[in-house]
Formats: sequence, structure tokens, C-alpha cells
Amino acid sequence: MAKNTATRSGSAKTNEETAMLPATETSMERMFTYECTECSSRIEAAHRPPMCESCGGEMQNISISREQ
Repeated sequence: MAKNTATRSGSAKTNEETAMLPATETSMERMFTYECTECSSRIEAAHRPPMCESCGGEMQNISISREQ
């Protein structure tokens, strides 16, 4: 039996259609804090930035504790 979606407004989707939609990149990604090894500038991002936006230095993930 087909569901009648004609009474729904606009482009409403059934539960089955919604379950098949891809998740957005940011909805499920964990954010990490990165700190520049040169100027100590910090940013939050899901992936390691290639370089510091302020000075061009190397970015280090400080969200994960490291043994010394």
C-alpha cells in the first residue's frame, strides 16, 4: 500500500526517503582544537589545517592528550 503524501505541504518527504538522504559533513564530525606551534593561535576544526592562518606556522592538535 502506497502512502499518500499529497496532503503534505511542499516537498515533504516520507520517513523512508529521509533515512536515505546523506548526512552533511559537519553533522557527524568531531571538532578538534588546533594550536599553532609558532604563535599559539588556536582554532577549532574537524580536520588538521595545513598551516596557521595568522603566521603560516605548523598546527598541532591539542584536543588529544599526549604522554611526555
